[in-house]
Amino acid sequence: RMLEDDRAKATVKQFQREWLHVDRLETQAHANTKSMALFPKYTTPQSEASLRGFEAFLSDSFWAGDSSFKNLFTSSKGFVNDESAELFGVAKPGSTELVGVDLNPDQRKGVLTQPFIMAGWANDKWQSAILRGAYVMESVLCAPSPPPPPGTVTELKVLPDRNSITQRQVVEMSVETGSCAGCHKTIDGFGFLFDNYDAIGAYQTKERDLVLNTSAEIGEEFDVKGKYDNAVQFSEAVANSEQAAQCFVQHMYEFATARPPVEEDGCVIAPLTDSFLEAGTDMKKLMLDIIKSPAFRYRSAAR
Repeated sequence: RMLEDDRAKATVKQFQREWLHVDRLETQAHANTKSMALFPKYTTPQSEASLRGFEAFLSDSFWAGDSSFKNLFTSSKGFVNDESAELFGVAKPGSTELVGVDLNPDQRKGVLTQPFIMAGWANDKWQSAILRGAYVMESVLCAPSPPPPPGTVTELKVLPDRNSITQRQVVEMSVETGSCAGCHKTIDGFGFLFDNYDAIGAYQTKERDLVLNTSAEIGEEFDVKGKYDNAVQFSEAVANSEQAAQCFVQHMYEFATARPPVEEDGCVIAPLTDSFLEAGTDMKKLMLDIIKSPAFRYRSAAR
């Protein structure tokens, strides 16, 4: 009954914002953080429309249709207005209000390929495989990358032939060598899959006149292991990943209990995940299952 109340939408929105780090992305994706020389059309109204379109996508994914986690990572729906349509690669709808449209499924599929997220995990001029890869590992797979050792230089190298190589090659030549290579090959592998999205989240197949290589192989330590050509293929794998499903359950459970999970919570999260998968990854049902669980409804006498 409470879930059907309109006030529940605010709670779900807050969970989505915390899970996907929207507060940070809201700053990083704003037009004032991007190079006006490279992206003169990326204005404040366009970046704000991209954020509102992202929020509309999340809301639609949870409240409409089958409300499945799988659909969250495979839907090619977008919400655009005349300001943001070009960013999404569609015609202007003739409206200042957001309008639901079908995006090219070969270019956009699921939450991770939304322009707002891609612009948020990028710098002022270039996409960032490192930031995007670390984001996927932490927020989608619950396998956060370790922080760099103290004293590590975190700036990419200034390369003399920068204009003749892609950003991927810059990353490979800067951090995938020496003691950094072990972690970065894992992190960057996830991130390179998203190189089709530039620093403002627009779709691209080239950097300047250089053809992009967006393929990568994910290692055996993840259940999404294998080789992918791009983010669209990878998003389809995430939609069917038990590891990603359990990670989502863990994030929602942490939000519901308002505390980080402890070891004993595994006994609750495991059956919640089983039920989540059996129900076709229905996010609404998961919320109800968490609320009905003893871990949510009771606290120990010691407390």
